[in-house]
Amino acid sequence: MSLDSRRWLIPSQLGMLFVTASLVGCGSLPKPRPEWSERLTVDAQDTTWARTAARSAAGEPGSSGVELVPYGRDALSARLALADTAERSLDLQYYIWLPDNAGRLLAQRVLTAANRGVRVRLLLDDVGGTASDEVLLALNSHTNVQVRIFNPIANRTFRSLSLLSDFQRASRRMHNKSFTVDRSVTILGGRNVAESYFALGKEARYKDIGVILAGPAVGHVEKMFERFWYSTSSIPIQALSPKHLSPTRLAEINASLAAHTKAITNLPDFKALASNELGAALRRHELELVWGPVRMVSDLPEKVTTNPEDESTHLLPALRTVANGTTKELVVVSPYFVPGEKGMEFFRSLRQRGVRVVVLTDSLAANEVLAVHAGYRRYREALLLAGVQLWEMKPDIEIRTSTQQHDSGSTGDSKRPGSSLHGKVMIFDRQNLFVGSFNFSRRSASLNTEDGVVVGIPQLAERAARALEKWLPENAYRVEFVPDPGASRECGHLVWESKENGREVSYSREPRASFSRRLKVDLLSLLPIEKQL
Repeated sequence: MSLDSRRWLIPSQLGMLFVTASLVGCGSLPKPRPEWSERLTVDAQDTTWARTAARSAAGEPGSSGVELVPYGRDALSARLALADTAERSLDLQYYIWLPDNAGRLLAQRVLTAANRGVRVRLLLDDVGGTASDEVLLALNSHTNVQVRIFNPIANRTFRSLSLLSDFQRASRRMHNKSFTVDRSVTILGGRNVAESYFALGKEARYKDIGVILAGPAVGHVEKMFERFWYSTSSIPIQALSPKHLSPTRLAEINASLAAHTKAITNLPDFKALASNELGAALRRHELELVWGPVRMVSDLPEKVTTNPEDESTHLLPALRTVANGTTKELVVVSPYFVPGEKGMEFFRSLRQRGVRVVVLTDSLAANEVLAVHAGYRRYREALLLAGVQLWEMKPDIEIRTSTQQHDSGSTGDSKRPGSSLHGKVMIFDRQNLFVGSFNFSRRSASLNTEDGVVVGIPQLAERAARALEKWLPENAYRVEFVPDPGASRECGHLVWESKENGREVSYSREPRASFSRRLKVDLLSLLPIEKQL
């Protein structure tokens, strides 16, 4: 099951859970208190990062600086370095922060920053997958750390059951990801905090991408973080959880975290982080950025409390405006790709205008959310008939770990970990580039909150497009629609074209997918769940 997935159950299980949930009850959330809206500002203008960003921006008025971060260990090293060099503030917003080795290591560095006097604000989603309330309360007990939970489940003892009993509200999640230091430098993109997103561990690894930003765009990220932080949907963990930690228990948790992180730094994969080039550069406060127009796009926190069809709180209209100006080529990278009827109309309109459309998503063998694949395949033939080029990522490709020349990404095991797509990217005419958390699906469009940036720097858009063009033939299946001889244009079958060991291979059914996976997708496709995908 994907770390970034919704969990799906068979109907009989759902029925039993709904009955139990009705008995458990959904409980009630605490009412807002005046102190929750108290705004304590932090002046970070004289920090090293603020001065570094200002020097880097000299001669680039109104522009923001951007560095693409396509490799996992670079991404983790960058976050560790920013935590280590923070002087005044760390504002962190995540859908998932798991207590695995990567999550613990980063938590320890954040606590170390708090020990130096850095104010830390940690805003987490309540369903995506986070640490226990006890661990979050332990973090929150630090004088300089505040933890808030977005759109939380009221009943903390029976959270899964309470989610079902209050599904209409609780299914709407905060999918945003941002990591901002001293209000001057930030990291945005698709990555959550867990080993798989940083090309670590033995579980399936994700192909993902993020951006490091400096300049005016960081101010917009901070303003949106504040809007989420002070939203009525964000509740302090200490008001939400009935648990009270004794000094003894608090000391035990802190000692356990310290012991774990000491052991983690001796693991082979984590030792390599010490020599990571990007992390080392950031510790020297060196930024190699490309400057140009950058615009943050974000859903508003009110999205989770308003009608899903009300686009006044949505980021999608901003992306639609950019896409409508596309005249030559649109590239869409989205692991959860369920276009729906509106999306189909959009793609058909582009093709009718002569725009080349290229889509990369997960193959069935790589997709860990089978319900999403069931939704996607419903539109696959129609997309191909409209002239959209479809690519599906293979399940066992090598996920490069860093920009360093000799980093093979090996875990020391002979068996390579599985791979899944997780990056969310759109490239418009190789002039503008979107990187963020937004999937091309109904859930991202209407239910979850999302964020990202539109980078108006042709140099970076062209670089991303060329890299993808080079990468696709070896690492993804090209899906083709083959008309049946003598039949109408709409009658035919699909084939998956692949380059393997230097030769062309063609598959007549979804490659590398087991019978059980195909059967599960067949069953899921019968359920009326597309609005939740």
